[in-house]
Amino acid sequence: MSTPGFSKTYASTGALSEDINLFEEGEKQIPVRLRIGIGGTLHVGYFDGKEDTIAYQSGDVEEAQFKTIKADGSSAQMITVYW
Repeated sequence: MSTPGFSKTYASTGALSEDINLFEEGEKQIPVRLRIGIGGTLHVGYFDGKEDTIAYQSGDVEEAQFKTIKADGSSAQMITVYW
C-alpha cells in the first residue's frame, strides 16, 4: 500500500454535478485510495476504458485506481480521493 501525498474531496454538498478526471486532478498521478463520507454509488471509469457502478457504505475506504468518477450514476457524497 502506497502512502498518499495529497487529497481532495468532491461532492461535499450533494451528489456530483459533473464528471471528474482523477488523473488530471492528481496532476498526472494515479489515485491510490478513496474514502466515502456518505454512502451511495460511484460510476467509475478505469484506465483500460471499462466502467463500473460500485455501491459504498458511509465510511468505506478502498484502494482505488480509477481514472474517472462520472456524475451520471453516482450518488455517494463527501468522496475524498488520495494520490
